[in-house]
Amino acid sequence: MPFIVIYDSCVLFPRTMRDILTRVAAAGLVRARWTEHIHDELRGRLVDKYPDMAEGEQINKLIAFLMDTVPDCLVHGYEDLIEAFTLPDANDRHVAAAAVKAGAQMIVTRDGRGFSKSFLDRHDLTLRDPDDFVADLIDLPRVGPLMHQIVTEMADDQNKTVSQVIDALRKNKMPLTAAKLGR
Repeated sequence: MPFIVIYDSCVLFPRTMRDILTRVAAAGLVRARWTEHIHDELRGRLVDKYPDMAEGEQINKLIAFLMDTVPDCLVHGYEDLIEAFTLPDANDRHVAAAAVKAGAQMIVTRDGRGFSKSFLDRHDLTLRDPDDFVADLIDLPRVGPLMHQIVTEMADDQNKTVSQVIDALRKNKMPLTAAKLGR
């Protein structure tokens, strides 16, 4: 069974990053999990950046797409754990609680400052930047070819070339992933 990872809202916000991460989960390479709270944070970020999305159904369609793409992604029953954690960033307690409740081995986030080393060690969790996370997957012998297939599918779905998708990954602060896929 694939290992369990929590995707923080910050990695679900950039389109190309979200696309590759959800496809990694849909391919069964990891069991990605997140929460309604993370959906709410994603909604807030999208509305902040694209105020016109607040009026339409685009955000709801995106959330529905995420849930359809990664079935059983939602962690439930973590809410009572939130207050139990003392972290450098109190806003990350819900992510920590979800990780513990889900039995995750990893939290994929762009902002790991909110998680103390003692918390991570106590719960046998690691933090990974999405670029390092995907780049590490590419290095796995049986996974590397599948990652190239995933990027080809992304390109087809977006009416782009593979090079354009790789450039988009680079622009989404995923230079290691882009470099490894560009080989």
